[in-house]
Amino acid sequence: MHTIDLARPETLESVWKGPADQAPRTVIPSRDGQLFAVTQGADCPSSRAALLLGPGGERPLVPEVEGRTTTLGWLDPQTVLVSAGGCGGLMDLYAAPVTGSATPRLLVTGVGSGASRAPAPLGPELPKEVQLDTGSGIG
Repeated sequence: MHTIDLARPETLESVWKGPADQAPRTVIPSRDGQLFAVTQGADCPSSRAALLLGPGGERPLVPEVEGRTTTLGWLDPQTVLVSAGGCGGLMDLYAAPVTGSATPRLLVTGVGSGASRAPAPLGPELPKEVQLDTGSGIG
């Protein structure tokens, strides 16, 4: 998996490399773009949520859960929302810290769906001539 800095399109950063059957199906970058929470696996039953640790490395986000896990999104800069179960059935939701020493926290059991609602980043500032007529457009 690679990233390209759109300000410098000639760059190509290698973020992660692994076996074909572990290719990330879902990739959710952290707000600052430094971390990547992913769902790996060839199909729903084999899915597992992981945090990419650089080329060739990853760490399961909820290692104590057996079976399917899926990355749903970021709750804050240090915590990923992960579901366990699913594939047409009910799931349990976990708050998984990205620091390896912290234990994931079970939030709720037996739900039909889940999603994170992390705040969206602020948009770019409006041009000065537009701000003079309408204000900054933020707030």
